[in-house]
Amino acid sequence: MNLKTLLLTGLLFSFASAQAQQSTTEVKKEVNTEVSTESKATDEQTAEVVISSMKNPDLKPYRIMSAGMDAYDENRHLAPKAPLLFKLIPRDKSKLQDTNWDNVKMRLASDDASTPIPLLKEGSFQLPRDAKAYEDNAELLLNQKKSSFSFRPDIRTPGIADNVLRRGDIRLECEMTVDMAKKEMGFILKSLISTILLKTDWCETKRFVIFNYSTKEWAISLKTIVGDQHTTSKFRGKTFYPNFWDKTISPETLYEFELWSSASSARKQEVLDQQKFIVRTGSDKTLKKFEFIRNGNVYQLDMPLALGAFNFQLEADEGVLAFVSAQENGKLALEKPNELKLSESKNSIKIEQAGVYRFSLDFAQIDQPKLQIQRLETAANL
Repeated sequence: MNLKTLLLTGLLFSFASAQAQQSTTEVKKEVNTEVSTESKATDEQTAEVVISSMKNPDLKPYRIMSAGMDAYDENRHLAPKAPLLFKLIPRDKSKLQDTNWDNVKMRLASDDASTPIPLLKEGSFQLPRDAKAYEDNAELLLNQKKSSFSFRPDIRTPGIADNVLRRGDIRLECEMTVDMAKKEMGFILKSLISTILLKTDWCETKRFVIFNYSTKEWAISLKTIVGDQHTTSKFRGKTFYPNFWDKTISPETLYEFELWSSASSARKQEVLDQQKFIVRTGSDKTLKKFEFIRNGNVYQLDMPLALGAFNFQLEADEGVLAFVSAQENGKLALEKPNELKLSESKNSIKIEQAGVYRFSLDFAQIDQPKLQIQRLETAANL
């Protein structure tokens, strides 16, 4: 990695990636933002008590959020029907599905005022335009530990399906994210990043892959829809990289993801039949691939393994599926079936006896795949 890449990674990704990478293809339905006077009073009392008792509560300056609001106004043509929303995203991705939003309270606070900010569906929220809060350098305070959440734009045109992204929506999110990042940086740092990217509009950079958007669920194909025309391509995983540098693509373009969880049993079997599963170890120059042999819906591979930790990826070579142990940190147990989940993460197993080990990948229940690793024999001189 060269110096420019190191600088860009350290300086830009620390802010932009924490927000942009958490984006989701779920388009949120319109929500009722009305809150009764009684519940508002209760929320305010609870928020103030809980937040004031927290040590190092999570926070975000209002001026930074305001920069995103200004970018929304300036680029509204990209998503004219989308409401201005922001969203809280747990920095620990494992907690994304399990966050109890009823326990998360937020308020806009300065030395002289405190206003509760109600959370809508799944951590979304609206911010008021408040000149006094801007002047007083107010902050958004959460009753959560510092750095528990990231604050990001949440732009979704109503009426679009949950598994679809509208290009104009995510482009507007990008513009808002960039302006929020620039607001938090000094002039020298902004100039340095613009020099590295060769662009003052960071969304349009082609030199480095900076912004991406993530689905909540694993996708296996992508349909790009422009009017009544569409093209379909393979897609693997949860991360989508939009080519914002191509200005010829209409903001009305739709990206429809085929989700594995929504596919029929017949469709899943069709996809499975097209995969060639491998164990992949190392990276770049040390990359090694070991291919499974298929027998029905069971795949087997015999490998000699030495003592110590063995880390590997279990995936379809140039395919659309990849799996990791459902256990914490991808840990696998020997001599018994291990439940798997879809993920690009690495699996890990501790080898205490060198030998030849059989990897058995079982899709007898296609939605509950299992991997069993058994030692067959001792291997000398491994």
